[in-house]
Amino acid sequence: MNRLETGILTVLWHHILHRIHGSSQVLQSSSQDLNTAVAIYQSRLEFIRKMRTRFEEFEAKGKELSECENYTEEVRRIRQRSRRCDEPGTAPELSELPQSPADKFRTRTFLVIVVSLDAALQKRLDAYKDIATKFGLLRDLKDLPDDQVIKNADSLQKAYPTDLEDSLPDELVHFSSFLNTEFAAKALSVTVPTAISAANSTTQTTTKEADGVAVITRDESDDEVRLNVKSLELRMYKVLVDNNMETLFPNTFTAFCSYHYL
Repeated sequence: MNRLETGILTVLWHHILHRIHGSSQVLQSSSQDLNTAVAIYQSRLEFIRKMRTRFEEFEAKGKELSECENYTEEVRRIRQRSRRCDEPGTAPELSELPQSPADKFRTRTFLVIVVSLDAALQKRLDAYKDIATKFGLLRDLKDLPDDQVIKNADSLQKAYPTDLEDSLPDELVHFSSFLNTEFAAKALSVTVPTAISAANSTTQTTTKEADGVAVITRDESDDEVRLNVKSLELRMYKVLVDNNMETLFPNTFTAFCSYHYL
């Protein structure tokens, strides 16, 4: 590696791929929920956008890695158009401004990469947000008034007419009432591990009740830390299945299945 440009790009992609790999592992978890996925994509997008102002940092690290202080190309001059105010019909004059190799590399390569990633992640985030909006009523189901449940359920059914029947609004109103029973409340109020202690070789955990909790576990055999999410939607689905209510709430069951497999 004997080029400064190569060193900068190596450092840049190391930072990007390290973060993307970490968040992708969480997103690919079979128990991950859509709301957390949206939050992860939002944080990933913000991380990429903040890189726009970090060029000097990556340049310094690139110099250290490549052991090169200078860019390959010499200073390049660009032409900037200007127009005389008193001659609106005349051809524009051309003035020349110097552009250093660092500026050229920053604007032509570094920022192009960051902006392209920004656009791709924004597109992916918008898709996740759209789905999360459609299925958002599931998380708030037991707290929404009936008229809002009916309105949101009707919109969800129209978005997936081949999978969900028009009886979905009535089903969800019924299921909402079930979720507010004492039996369902106890089933949803589970305790889950929320923290670990790495001070010794054995895993120690604490527990608490929550609607959506990040659960951290450590595998003693390979010393690997894993992140798991016990979402409220997943627990609602589990209550439905564990009590054999798929035939009572067939469209509700389908909606939860669709949500978890998206």
